Amino acid sequence: MSLPDWLNPEKIIPISRGSTTVFKTGTWSGNRPEHREKTSPCRAACPAGNNIPDALFAASQGNFDDALSAFLEESPLPGVCGSVCYHPCETYCNRDKWDGSVHIRTLERAAADYGNAIPIPLANSGERYPVAVVGSGPAGLSAAYHLARMGHPVSVIEARDEAGGLLRFAIPLYRLPQGVFQKDLKRILSLGISINTGEKVGTKKLEEIRAKSSAVFIASGAQRSIKAEIPGLDLEGVLPGLDFLQKVRRSVLTELPGKVVVIGGGNVAVDAARSARRLGADKVEVVCLEQRGDMPAHEREWSDALEEGILFHYGWGPKRFLGKRSRASRVEFAGCTSVFDSKGRFSPSYEEDESLMLDADWVILAIGQVPDISPYRASPLAERGFVQTDPITLATTWEGVFSGGDFVTGPRSVVEAIAAGKRAALSIHCYTLGKPFSEAEERTLLGDGPGFSIHSFFHPREGWDPKSVVRFEDIESLCLDQEARRSLGRLSPVERTTGFHEVDIPLDLREAVQQAGRCFFCGTCTGCDRCFLYCPEVSLLPPDENCSFYRADDAFCKGCAVCAAVCPRGVMTMGEVK
Repeated sequence: MSLPDWLNPEKIIPISRGSTTVFKTGTWSGNRPEHREKTSPCRAACPAGNNIPDALFAASQGNFDDALSAFLEESPLPGVCGSVCYHPCETYCNRDKWDGSVHIRTLERAAADYGNAIPIPLANSGERYPVAVVGSGPAGLSAAYHLARMGHPVSVIEARDEAGGLLRFAIPLYRLPQGVFQKDLKRILSLGISINTGEKVGTKKLEEIRAKSSAVFIASGAQRSIKAEIPGLDLEGVLPGLDFLQKVRRSVLTELPGKVVVIGGGNVAVDAARSARRLGADKVEVVCLEQRGDMPAHEREWSDALEEGILFHYGWGPKRFLGKRSRASRVEFAGCTSVFDSKGRFSPSYEEDESLMLDADWVILAIGQVPDISPYRASPLAERGFVQTDPITLATTWEGVFSGGDFVTGPRSVVEAIAAGKRAALSIHCYTLGKPFSEAEERTLLGDGPGFSIHSFFHPREGWDPKSVVRFEDIESLCLDQEARRSLGRLSPVERTTGFHEVDIPLDLREAVQQAGRCFFCGTCTGCDRCFLYCPEVSLLPPDENCSFYRADDAFCKGCAVCAAVCPRGVMTMGEVK
């Protein structure tokens, strides 16, 4: 029995009983989708250039070995950075515009805690060019790590009896547990790097090192505390901030009874104040030139100090220290009306009629640190009284000698020191091979820089455009779930001040997987297949043994842009047929 026309599907729906391949609909439009991976904004904001999307995608699958391996592509200290970094990556996280940024720093720590991976060699072309590194802080260790990965025989020379610089001797244990740093250091040394401790380097020693090496990198840090000309500075009980923190880390100073006044507004000052509180001080007060919004200390450190009962006085500068029987007992301050002059130079102005008087059994002076260049005054490095360094290549005026990190810039963050060491490593590698650093940097800059990917220089990633940064507008967020950022576990203020236990409680495995799953993985294809599944013409070809990424079948693709519209990572974009 035949169907009436209004029920016959062949009458109301055009159906082909043969192949439709004869219809080359690809001629209908010149637009084509392009599978082009890009840089996530979090990675572009990371001074170390960490491959955050790849690391967090692996962690979201429970694969912390691969997560750690991804972090190790660009940084030798994932455990350290996962503990103390000020995480600019989270500030620029695209998810912050959706429902709260991802806990990237804490997840880096989780990768270091739970992952098992070894550094990946980059090349062996440096094997005939030995390099010496002076200083084993974060900049020196970073340079040594990447140089060794490029095949260079590397020796590190450290003046102290153990390696680590401020990571071992200054950052308080409540921020950076010793075991976390030791684990990172062990991984660095697994590359065959030799560390010679207890060796001080001056001009003569540097000449000897330079003669035996193809290049030298100086990363001695900013180890000398600034001393202001303040009456009473030599009173007993007045301590330089960095020296105080080092005595605490070495357990030379185990208690600090009485009232403590800390002078300074930076991270060293806040660390000193919080350490004093843990050493049993009855009262801790921090006094700084700046107003609250202008303090150089990181916001989190300042707010933690407030929670721990530390008092702050803003807009005051030390006038004189008063004492009894040669010991400090009081500090007099004058009101600070401005910290900088009209040209932006540090030049505090005071209102002498305004004064503040604080009782003090201890005074910790943490007004800044500077590099100690006195060992090199007789060398070409310090002809003008400071080390002259090219800001791009980090080369100094002494041929074959490079310098970077806090030794050049003054005190900065740990991750910025890591970035400086990484830059120096690639610059030195290019120098030893007689190749221009500018070309190497240009190929690997992340966004507008200055961060770059040293891994991709040696192992280029097909279809990746490092200079193109994914915006929130490039992401199809409707394809993604909403899950608000949650607060992570921390010790209570009362628990913190009873000792130097780590304040931030590390993630357990289950929570780490869950938090990593919140990442948008911006600019990185995760193989979700949405572009392939939603293509109305089935004209998008998935990766196979001949091609590692999605691409259009030019014979049938109409350029409708559906694949680009449903891509949740901003990878699929539209372009014209070339």
